[in-house]
Amino acid sequence: MKTEVVDLSGDGNLSAAGPPAMVAKFVLVEQDDLVSLVFGPVDRFRYHAALLDRFCQDRDIPTAWVKKPDLVEVFDDSLEIRGGGWIEVDPDKRRVKLYGYSTAYGRFHSEQALKTVESHPAFSEFTITVRQ
Repeated sequence: MKTEVVDLSGDGNLSAAGPPAMVAKFVLVEQDDLVSLVFGPVDRFRYHAALLDRFCQDRDIPTAWVKKPDLVEVFDDSLEIRGGGWIEVDPDKRRVKLYGYSTAYGRFHSEQALKTVESHPAFSEFTITVRQ
């Protein structure tokens, strides 16, 4: 299974040089043999559904709002939402925490989320913890 971390912050700060300090929301999306951890800052993505909608728009995956801004439905049967939560990055302490859940999409699949973050070069020297 392939993995990717999708940064919707728009500033391109997620590089192998090291991620910036942040607290953001994320959703975990699986499609075919790819697991994507999609994250974005809370000031731009107050709801997990907004992250999912933007991710799908960027990839031409059809969606519709069930209850804006809380819930968006994806019309592609090959895509599965594996929950959501929060990601906290502390570059000074070289630590990443994944925690919480999405009220719209439920608790994230902890093993998939951990594997996805661990596989990104920006987090190669970080300790990653998961709390559910």
